[in-house]
Amino acid sequence: MAGKFGIPPASIPDYLALVGDSADGVPGIAGWGAKSTAAVLARYGKLERIPAEASRWEATVRGAARLSANLEEGRERAMRWRACSTKILAKSFAKPGITSLYSFKCCG
Repeated sequence: MAGKFGIPPASIPDYLALVGDSADGVPGIAGWGAKSTAAVLARYGKLERIPAEASRWEATVRGAARLSANLEEGRERAMRWRACSTKILAKSFAKPGITSLYSFKCCG
């Protein structure tokens, strides 16, 4: 997974919480795309480790001020979406033959 997303497997639920996953009903945080999310999570790993102020980020991403503002506005929701994504991942990979998130709908 690190090769595909640029982050360790343990950060995938955080990635989904930020970017979103429409197939599973995870809306994500406005403005957070694959590249910015991968860059920030490659440095911090988890949502709760991302500093609130972009000026404190040790990851360089375009539009950092806007991203940090959007994250702070939606951090609590993102934490819930991460928890939901974690459950979906655990549930999907626990069933034989299921290797995708797309079989399960997430909480909103």
